[in-house]
Amino acid sequence: MGPRSPQGGAPWDRSSTIKRDSGNQYNRREGLVRGMMLPQPKGTFFPPLAADDPSAPLVSAIALAGDDRKARAIKAIRVSALTTVTTFFVTMTGKTKTQVSAIGTNVRDEIKRQFDREAVPQGDPASGWVVLDYGDAIVHVFTPEVQKYYELEKLWKNGQNLSLEHVVSPEGLSEPSDDDEDFSYALDDAEQADKIWGDDDADIWG
Repeated sequence: MGPRSPQGGAPWDRSSTIKRDSGNQYNRREGLVRGMMLPQPKGTFFPPLAADDPSAPLVSAIALAGDDRKARAIKAIRVSALTTVTTFFVTMTGKTKTQVSAIGTNVRDEIKRQFDREAVPQGDPASGWVVLDYGDAIVHVFTPEVQKYYELEKLWKNGQNLSLEHVVSPEGLSEPSDDDEDFSYALDDAEQADKIWGDDDADIWG
């Protein structure tokens, strides 16, 4: 039995059917999953460097925001020649579900501050997987367990990696380790949670 999907609820097997939840939200989620599952053609043409892509500054800011909250295995893959769903997938891991929540919060806050852009959020930090959809960049933040189960990066093996060596720390690029600091923001009570997620917390990741 696998971990829960970013939509929450029962564990989600790769082959399971996505149930309709509501209108446009369902359509967008279905598109994300179907897009990730598309067979990847070989020899796809990309412009010379992913760094030249107009979305690269946004992606770099996302990666740095994750690094600021001690995310690990931060990767950015350009997939614009493989799908119409998005231009970049950005993936990163947090050691605990609470850290996944902290990383997602910091990414949302920093991108709002720097670019005045709001994400379309999906998933629930309690599931160990959250998704932030900025249109031209879709961010996946998950625990190592969820990352290993779904192996999203392998689905886009024919995409083009954006080098983040000059953006994030060496630790941010490294795979998660049992020796990593248990970095998290402890949510001791509902009042403290509201300060991070806002009063409509239940609807943010719904």
